[in-house]
This record gives sequence, structure tokens and C-alpha cells, in this order.
Amino acid sequence: MRPCWLAFAALALVACAAPAPRPQPTDFPLHQADQLFDLHWKLDRGAASVRANGVVAARQGSFSSVILELIGMDRSGKVVSRGLTVVRTGFQDEPQPQPFSAELQPSGQEERFELKVATYTLKSLQSER
Repeated sequence: MRPCWLAFAALALVACAAPAPRPQPTDFPLHQADQLFDLHWKLDRGAASVRANGVVAARQGSFSSVILELIGMDRSGKVVSRGLTVVRTGFQDEPQPQPFSAELQPSGQEERFELKVATYTLKSLQSER
């Protein structure tokens, strides 16, 4: 009986260690096109931080890296807070949406938040914008 129990335990461990499915653009409520990229995200507001979690996908070709900027603006449109995140694709041959998380510490004056592409490097061009 012991070998059967061990096999079941090993199978359970493998199942638990399986990676979670990659998030897809349809998993997020906010969508925006910026430069060569499509951004899909949700915004989580907290007292100590504001976070944009989502995926970024290149509309043409594939990218090596992209820097995303989350900005908080006051009523007049002045930037009062910002946060940056770098998204790298690694060594993938197939272009696919890449997950990201951008965070900022709010000043308390924010009326709205925007997410935008600050800069990027395309794999096909290998030149920085």
C-alpha cells in the first residue's frame, strides 16, 4: 500500500507545482493602445500605494524590454506621483503578452491615474527608442 500512497503524494506535488496560466488581455478591465503596444490592466488603489497590474503586448513584432510609467495627476493635470517598471521578455521566440506590475506612492492629491509606455527596445530592430 505504501508505493501507491507515495505515487499519489508525488502526483499531488507535481500538480501543485504546475505554473498558473498566464494572464490574458481579456482578464483586465482597462485597455489602451500606446505607441506600438497594447496595455491591459487593472488599477488597485490603497492608502499607501496604487498599483497597476496587467499585461503588455507589442502590436508589431516583439520587444526585448519596455518601461511602463504609472502617473498620478491632480485636478489640473499636473503629475503629482509616478512609478516605473521594466518588463523584459526573456528568450521567448513567440511574442505573447507579458505580465507587469507598476506601483507608486500617492501624494494624496491624485484625481486620476494613467499608464503609458515611457521607452522600449524592439527585438526586431534592437535599437532603443
